[in-house]
Amino acid sequence: MAADGKRKAGPLDTMPPICGGALVTSVVMYPVDVVRAICMSNPGTGAGEALSGFLKAHGMMGFVKQG
Repeated sequence: MAADGKRKAGPLDTMPPICGGALVTSVVMYPVDVVRAICMSNPGTGAGEALSGFLKAHGMMGFVKQG
């Protein structure tokens, strides 16, 4: 069984997929976190209103420049 030419996966084999998943998750969740923070700082503001207000004030680059 052990002589079939396959080697055991090491740390360098498993790190790229884990790091890639963490990067994708952070990029996707950052705008959600910004909207959550805006909604918490302005009670009564809905998510759609908070997002549109943020985009009017800062544009899409605001997600990169803010925070």
